[in-house]
Order: sequence, then C-alpha cells, then structure tokens
Amino acid sequence: MSDSPNPIRLPQVNPGASEAAESPSNPLRSYHVFLLLFVLLAVLVIVASVLTQHMTAEAFNRVVEQTDGVIRAQVWLDELSRSLLEVNAAGNNIFKSQDVPTERGNFRFHLAELRSHVSGLSGDFLNRPSFERHMDDMVEAEQHIFDCFDELSCAPIGSQAEETLLAEAAQSMAEMDAAQARAMEVLGHARRVLRQRQQAIQDEGKQVLSERWLRELMFIGSIAVFLGAGYALWRQFQRVHEQVELARRRVEAERKNRLAAVGEVCFSVAHGIKNPVAAIASSAQLVLEYGQLDDASKERVRDLYVVTRSLSERVTQLLNFSRVGELQRVRLDPRDVLERALREIESQLAAAGVSVVRRFEAGGAQLEGDRNILVQAVLELLGNAKDALPAGGGVTVLCRVCEADAGLVELGVIDTGPGMSEDVKRRAFELFFTRKPKGSGVGLATVKRAAELHNGAVVISDADPHGADIRIRLPRAEGSTVGSAPKAQA
Repeated sequence: MSDSPNPIRLPQVNPGASEAAESPSNPLRSYHVFLLLFVLLAVLVIVASVLTQHMTAEAFNRVVEQTDGVIRAQVWLDELSRSLLEVNAAGNNIFKSQDVPTERGNFRFHLAELRSHVSGLSGDFLNRPSFERHMDDMVEAEQHIFDCFDELSCAPIGSQAEETLLAEAAQSMAEMDAAQARAMEVLGHARRVLRQRQQAIQDEGKQVLSERWLRELMFIGSIAVFLGAGYALWRQFQRVHEQVELARRRVEAERKNRLAAVGEVCFSVAHGIKNPVAAIASSAQLVLEYGQLDDASKERVRDLYVVTRSLSERVTQLLNFSRVGELQRVRLDPRDVLERALREIESQLAAAGVSVVRRFEAGGAQLEGDRNILVQAVLELLGNAKDALPAGGGVTVLCRVCEADAGLVELGVIDTGPGMSEDVKRRAFELFFTRKPKGSGVGLATVKRAAELHNGAVVISDADPHGADIRIRLPRAEGSTVGSAPKAQA
C-alpha cells in the first residue's frame, strides 16, 4: 500500500470491461426481473379472469333469482285459483247433497285457506283490490245460498215457500259463479303479467350473458396478444443476456489467458534475475565481512547489498505470483496459518513499534489448502500493514467464521493506519498498482491469486475508527465444527 505507481507495466486486460459484464446492476441482466413481472402479469390475468367469471356468475344468479321469483308467484297464483274453486265448489255441491252442515264446513275451511293465500300476496303483478272485491261478492252470494237451504229445512215440501227459496238459492249461485269468473279473470291477467316478466327477464339475461361473453372474449384476446408480445420481448432480453454472458466469459477467458501470459513473463524474468541477484548479494556480503575497505567503500557495498536484497524480495514476489500447478492441499487450522505468518514477521513488527493483537474466534472451524501459499498471503497483508503504520500503531490478526455465510472462514489483518481511499480499494488488486515509492505492486495481487486458488475471495473495508480491514474468505473444510472462541490476546 504505497503512494506512487511502479513504472513497470505489462500488458493486461482493462478490468472495467470484465467488471461491466459481471456487474449485478447491468440492465441486460434484468431479464429475470422481466420474467418475474411476466409471472405477476399472468397472475393478474388469472385474477382478472376469475373476477370476470364471478361477475358473470352474479349476473346469471340474478337472472335465476328473478326467474325463480316469477315461478314462485305463478305457483302462488295456482294455489289461489285452486282455493277459489274449492270455495265455490261448496256452494254448488249443496244443491246435490242437501247436506248443509258438511258443505258449510267445507266452505268455511276453504274460505280460510283462500284468505290465507290472499294475505301472503307479495308483488304488484295482481290487482288485489279488484280480486278481493270479486271474492267478497262470491262469498256473500255463497253465504246466502247456505241461508236459503237453512230455511228450506223448515218449509213444507211442495209449498210456495220452498219454490221461492230454491229460486233465491239458484239466483245466488248464478251471482256466485259470475263473481268467481270475474276473480278468475283477474288471476288470468296476473298470469299474463308474470309470463311477460319472465320473458323480459330471459331476454335481459340473454343480453347480459352475451355482452359478458363478448367482453370476456375481447379481454382474453387482448391479454393473449399482450402476453405474446411480453413473451417475445422477454425472449429478446434473454438472447441479449446470453450474448452479454458469452462476451463476459470471453473477456474473462482472455483476461485469464493474459494473466497467465503475465505469469509466464514474471516467472521467466524472475528466474533469470534471481540467481545473478543472489550471487551479487552474496558477494557484497562477503566483501563486507572480509574485505579491506575504507568507510566510504563499505557504505557503497552496503547500499549495493540492501538494493540487491530488495530486488531479490521483488523477484520472490514475482515467483510467488506466477506459481501454477497443483496445490499441496492439507487440512489446516486457520490459527496455525496466522501463527506461522506472525513468527516470520513479528520481530520486524516489534522493531517498527507495531503491536499485535490476536483474535482467534474460528473455534473448531478448519480449512483445506496449501499451507505455504496461505502463510505467504497473510505475510503480504502483515507487511503492507507494517509499511502503512506509523510507530506505535497496532495490527489485529483474526480468524473467524464469516457472519454473512457460515460456510466461510475469514483470515483478517486489521491495522490502525490511515486506511485506503475508494479509488485505491477499487484498484488494490491490480497487478503492479502500488502506492509505495519502492513497492512492486505484486503483493495484494498475490493475495487475491492465493484466495482464488482456494476458491475464496479477498474483501477490503474500512476499520473502526480508522485504518484498513482486509480479510481473506475461504471455504470451510467439510465436517469441521465451530466451538467456543477464545478471547483476544495481545
């Protein structure tokens, strides 16, 4: 983590191209959102169809209820007509049976039934005052018939009184029948009214159902066209997404190929420089130890030794970055990885006045990976933290189960330094990008490569209250459990 970029540049892919293709905010990736909207629209169509069917069913039910009301009224008219005929029949039967008590009892029974039917009338289809007037005329005439027959029982047979009473009874019977006929005409008119209403209800029902059916056809047709157009648009989005995904994979493959080419170049250059640089450093060290030099010459040789050592470290970084091949996977305790890295650099941290706090909170969680590569990655983070910290700063080394995903273990280095700007955090893993005046720009790129080799990732965030928080997130080994975490140790 330094302030000026290294002048050495090798060809590399523009990271923005791959990031643009992989970005979750890419609008071409929204086809699945369109699919969700398409499904929601389909649900709305189903709901609208159900509501339309419900409205149609309600209209049909109203027609059925109105028709049922007409049928009930017709049945009521039939019952009223029957009762009217039965009341009239008693006044006619008396002339044959001459049984006044029995026929009078029948008359009273059916008259009560008739009046009950009339009182239960509901609706305006019957001219009730006219019907009741004719009914009362019929009842009055019939009662006079029974009165005449009551007097006949006391009149001598064959006498003038008997003939007069029989004539009055016959006249009353004619009046009774005429009143009954007029009442039946009123009922007949009511039946015609009901038949007209029934026909009107049926015609209205047919019209309503026809209109509903036509609306449903138009609705279904328009929805079908809309859904077809939506499906075609969704397919177009999907095809565009597939093309973008293919382009992204192609860019990623090209990036990896170029990165591999960079690794080969690094390996070739580093391998060619390492041995001569080591020889120069060894020679300088021997001259310093055994040579007969004045102070000025010793200072120059010492500078040569320091420069060659620094160059050797950079060459080692390049070799680590270009390392390919099978990982030496073993089951690891994350605490052991951190402790090994601390043992190698703790003396340098102490010499720089940097305090170290251990926070081992992973419990029984374990990793599977290459121990040396992971130790080197943690060493890179610790070295960067040391270089970024002023004297008296602090570093926290932690291992813990990731809060966002219990299947990951974090190896973290948190410093109390000045931290990183957003631009630096975005470019921190670019090869050869550095802020150090003498940095190589390989360290964090090596850390990222180590994480990717283990199917992991590196996350950079701001520490609280200030500083950088860099964590390597790696998959937890299968079968490892998480126990109680020990407290932090200074």
